[in-house]
Amino acid sequence: MISESNNSMQSKKRPSATAQSVAKSVLLASFRTPFRERMAGWRSPTEWFLESLPGSGSRLPKLLRRPLYRTLATGVESWLAPGLSSHIAVRKLWIERLVRQCIKQGCRQIVVVGAGLDTLAFRISSAIPSVQCWEIDRDETQRFKRAALERRNRLPTNLQLIPGDLNRCSLNRLLQRQFMLRCQEPTVYVTEGLLMYLDQSRVEELLRSMRICSPRGRIIGTAVTTDESAEISLGGGSAFNRLLYRAVGESFRWGLSPHELPRFLSAQKIPETQIFDPDDILRRLELAEAGMRIPRGEYCFSASWNEEPSDFGEAPLKGGLQ
Repeated sequence: MISESNNSMQSKKRPSATAQSVAKSVLLASFRTPFRERMAGWRSPTEWFLESLPGSGSRLPKLLRRPLYRTLATGVESWLAPGLSSHIAVRKLWIERLVRQCIKQGCRQIVVVGAGLDTLAFRISSAIPSVQCWEIDRDETQRFKRAALERRNRLPTNLQLIPGDLNRCSLNRLLQRQFMLRCQEPTVYVTEGLLMYLDQSRVEELLRSMRICSPRGRIIGTAVTTDESAEISLGGGSAFNRLLYRAVGESFRWGLSPHELPRFLSAQKIPETQIFDPDDILRRLELAEAGMRIPRGEYCFSASWNEEPSDFGEAPLKGGLQ
């Protein structure tokens, strides 16, 4: 019992198992030929965050610089979770493309909700000082990220790392209480790999909070699909992988098919939705020709609302499946 209690206390002092797993997958993918150039700027900050972790995880960046270890890690992944790191890399590349397109259209506020150890907000705020970025995640995650960036004197002044648990405090309270979100400005909210871990009531509350904070906005994120029996589908995940997620307490709670999502979002007063399935994304990223195979069961979407007259959000982003 004492051992279990200590393990529980230790787990609360570090980022979640999912956040760590995603960061490790990003780092592994960044060495591969299809992603090496596209993710060149991702590797260093991902290594900084992983090196800040306690225990054996902090040694992974150094180990992955060795070709033999990368081969071993790829083999283990192929057995336990085939295509996982490629899947994560592809969805992150696509989401970043959509976010940067919004910036080109004039958006100057980016909020990444449930950011984990992701580097998107850091890289955008570092490269584009006129864009204000916020990240929201639990305190244990934000403390690690802040320490890693401050240790290297690399925390941008236009990046706010907000500690907050969405199960205890609404998004609008977190943003409007002290972090100076300009509500009159169009804002992009990123919810990559987040919504599936929330109950539907929490998803609805999150969307409502976004609209309270930003009368003009866009949500760019991912969702998991459901099968014919309305059960959440994990696509190509192995049975072992499903058991692993349950064991670490990261079970999926919410999902909708790509055909159902636009109707659900419309009911939340978010009327314009585009769906991007994995094959569509691979084709548009010019990765289909490389024979890339990624698990099915998760898709990307972009949806906008505009409750005040504005050019932002009226024209759909190019390439969506209606």
